[in-house]
Amino acid sequence: MRFPYVVVSCAALSLLFACPSVAQESIRLPNDPSVAPNGKQIVFSWIGEIWKAKIDGTQVQRLTNHDARDSQPLVSPDGSRIAFVSNRSGAEQIYVMNLDGTQLRQLTFHTEGFELSDWFPDGKSLLALGSRDHYHRDTTRLLKIDATERRKEVVLADAMAEFAKVSPDGKKILFTREGERWWRKGYQGERSTQIWMLDLKTNQFTELLHEGVECMWPTWMPDSKGFYFTKGALHGFELWKFRFAKNAEQPGDQTQVFAFSDDSIVYPSLSKNGKTMLFRHLFDLYSFRPNAGEQPRKLELNVGKDIDLPMDEMRREFSSATEAAFTQDGLEIAFIAGGDVWVMDTKLREPKRVTKTAGYEEDIVFSKDGKEIWFSSTKDGQVDIWKATRKDSDSFWWQNDEFVWSK
Repeated sequence: MRFPYVVVSCAALSLLFACPSVAQESIRLPNDPSVAPNGKQIVFSWIGEIWKAKIDGTQVQRLTNHDARDSQPLVSPDGSRIAFVSNRSGAEQIYVMNLDGTQLRQLTFHTEGFELSDWFPDGKSLLALGSRDHYHRDTTRLLKIDATERRKEVVLADAMAEFAKVSPDGKKILFTREGERWWRKGYQGERSTQIWMLDLKTNQFTELLHEGVECMWPTWMPDSKGFYFTKGALHGFELWKFRFAKNAEQPGDQTQVFAFSDDSIVYPSLSKNGKTMLFRHLFDLYSFRPNAGEQPRKLELNVGKDIDLPMDEMRREFSSATEAAFTQDGLEIAFIAGGDVWVMDTKLREPKRVTKTAGYEEDIVFSKDGKEIWFSSTKDGQVDIWKATRKDSDSFWWQNDEFVWSK
């Protein structure tokens, strides 16, 4: 069986792992893009660091430089600061820094960690997600975090929530519930992702979209009268917009804004004035003016020659990744690169090197239970069958740093 998504992902691996020569390469597969309120600057995460650039893709600058994984950057409403998540202290904590990367400060300290969702309009608080002592099959809750001083987090509602955004007037929150992993295309069914709204004044929940297909990434329009979102189709996610009805008893109106024929639109972000949108399609970021009748424009992001990327063993340059295999649940991938076995999750976080044998590995496959990786290794003209296991079997493959392999 052939997996088109595997082919696409592996083609990009040589770019993800590049070391000194990556200074001459394009940035591929950036994550978590956020456009500044004025629509002139963007921030994003790439290879575990936070970066910024102009909206045309020029003047790329690295803002963080740490062995930990930094992600989920969001520009503040006034455009002066960036909030982001980092595991540099252990758990995923929220940090804030100036737009130029100075005056870094840790905001949260809860051992269970956080996911960052949005800034509140006044710039004094952040909207986050976290799993605490709540009972449900999904314990993720909406949390309000003080961005000015260290204070206790506030649980906004005892209800599951994901992908949340605060309205421009600060009175309501859009969020999603349930659904499949966003990289699984074409899912249809009752448990597909729904879009909900929470009124912070009345604490009332309203289900806005339950289409039987995945509806994700709700992003408010500047007038708070509607929002953009992505809607699942067989070929991937399309960009749509939803307008609230004048009469609250009537359903809102939704229309398609744009769609690619070959894959998804993911990570949409909208400027404060609503004129500039940023999203990722396949390997690249695109800028888009949704009301201008124009086609999205791919950003040519390149790492400057004056930027030295970390030279660790995971960022070597390979000509290609030759083979790949998935676990049964589709959440983890193993691949061959540079003659070794590597693993990572299918969101394409930092890979982990499994083998360091003197041979050349190939013919990779997961066992049915996902507990072993089987592969062949060629040394001195002899081919042997090997297997690898995780040292910490209770953690995912990509969460392990040590592995055991044997013939």
